[in-house]
Amino acid sequence: MPSGTTRQLSGWLDVAQEIGERLVRTAIWDGRCCNWLDREPSRDALAGRGTGITVRALGPDAYSGTSGVGTFLAHLWTATGDTRVYQTARAALRQAVRYADNVPPHARQGMYAGWPGIALLAWRAGHLLGCDTLLEWAPRIALRAPTDGDEFDLIHGRAGAVVALVSLAELAGRPELLDLAVRLGDRLLADANRRKVGWSWSGKVTRQRRDLTGLSHGAAGAGYGLLELHRATGDERYGSAAAKAFAYEQFWFDPREGNWPDFRHESTPPGRGAPYAYQTWWCHGAPGIGLSRRRGVEILGDARLMDQIKVARSTTAAAVEQGLRAGANFSLCHGLTGTAELTGELGRGSAAALRVAEAGVERFAARGRPWPCGTTAGESLGLLLGLAGIGHFYLRLHDPRVPSVLVPHQLGTAQTARKTSAQKVPDRAADVAAL
Repeated sequence: MPSGTTRQLSGWLDVAQEIGERLVRTAIWDGRCCNWLDREPSRDALAGRGTGITVRALGPDAYSGTSGVGTFLAHLWTATGDTRVYQTARAALRQAVRYADNVPPHARQGMYAGWPGIALLAWRAGHLLGCDTLLEWAPRIALRAPTDGDEFDLIHGRAGAVVALVSLAELAGRPELLDLAVRLGDRLLADANRRKVGWSWSGKVTRQRRDLTGLSHGAAGAGYGLLELHRATGDERYGSAAAKAFAYEQFWFDPREGNWPDFRHESTPPGRGAPYAYQTWWCHGAPGIGLSRRRGVEILGDARLMDQIKVARSTTAAAVEQGLRAGANFSLCHGLTGTAELTGELGRGSAAALRVAEAGVERFAARGRPWPCGTTAGESLGLLLGLAGIGHFYLRLHDPRVPSVLVPHQLGTAQTARKTSAQKVPDRAADVAAL
């Protein structure tokens, strides 16, 4: 449909379907696998030298690759029963499993960049789609996750691996996956920078003067992973370490901002009186930190964290309104749909989430305009930066039983796949041969 043409959309599912149809239509097939071409800033643009754009095939990862796109399509199929969506979802996950080795070595541990995340999404989609091959291969991929990587965080490192492995161990009934999660959790404990104010971790990818706060690359992400390990094992060491991670962040909390500083943008030496930068996204700042505290209340039963959650929600709701006025992007990672995650259960009274959804329909979906995504290269396709994640947001508004991908332990919840005679599982031997 030409840009600017008004579309008739009767509900949130219509928006998710429209995005899903675009993904189905633009998929590039290779036998029983499929992939997409995506736009991203060139290396010169990322280095601040111009505004060039490059085009590349998606990798296999959850963050911006085919496992993330396939996961959205798998959930969309459960809502629509569309055979084309079903076939494309299976093919995208086959692509991810087949080319898992394309993940760079430094990122293979993490939930969103690495093998554990690919494995968790593949198993989840395999359950929804009735694909035994994905169910078989997912644990194999997860068990290959290295224990000696340099990163600790949720995206690339051990914290993300722990969350994915604990969830997959429970889903697949594979205790050896929990054993691997324990080894990685013990590395988190050993690598912690233990201060009087709390525990924090030093990253390699995001090397900074101070250890970071936040969910994606900071102490909140490490605490979240340790919470899941404490829940799964009952080992108090992990719960205590999670509380210390949260204490480190709370030491830096600024009540005037109602937020936690983003030390990536600390530009002057400490003690000079310069204000810190504050972000309000899932990846950095109040929304993601609030999600980690919400999980802390659920697992530790620590009512003291409720005050932090209330502050984070208030700051997040204000940031949503400001972002809508300023024209912020709609990505899950550092955009409006991810920011709205903390404000309430989607579809159950979250005024901020509904404001984001309505604005998206009015400004982009109904008018056939490109969605603003989480890169500077225009529309993107992936789960955390692009269309798949935006579609997932609207799908969750339509059906709150669809689990969040921003707190990946929710991917361990049950959801029954829809199967009809027109959607029978293809021959398993052919699936195996395609890998």
